[in-house]
Amino acid sequence: MASWPAHGGVSISSPARTVIRYCFGEGVEPLAYFGLPDMDKEDAKQLRESAAFLADHGVMVEANTIAERLGVTLTEDEDEALQASVPKAADGGRSDGVGGSD
Repeated sequence: MASWPAHGGVSISSPARTVIRYCFGEGVEPLAYFGLPDMDKEDAKQLRESAAFLADHGVMVEANTIAERLGVTLTEDEDEALQASVPKAADGGRSDGVGGSD
C-alpha cells in the first residue's frame, strides 16, 4: 500500500506518481503528463492599459518587463519585427491622436 506523508494527506507534489506506483509497481514511469492552467494569470488587457496610461503620462515603463509579462518576445531586428498598424506622428505619438505629447 502507498505510504502517506507525515502530515496525513496525499503528497501534493505528486499524487499521480503515488497512484501509479501503487497500481503498477515501483519504478514505473507515467506515459503522459498534464498540467493545470495557471489560475493567477494576469489580465493582459489591464496590463496593457495600465502600462500605456503610465507611459502616456510621462512615466518610463520598461518594455522588456511588460513584454515578458505578456508572453511576447521583443526584437531589434527590423525584418523580424511587426509593423505598426497606425503610423507614428511627428510628435512621437500615433497619427490618430492617441498617445502624443500634450
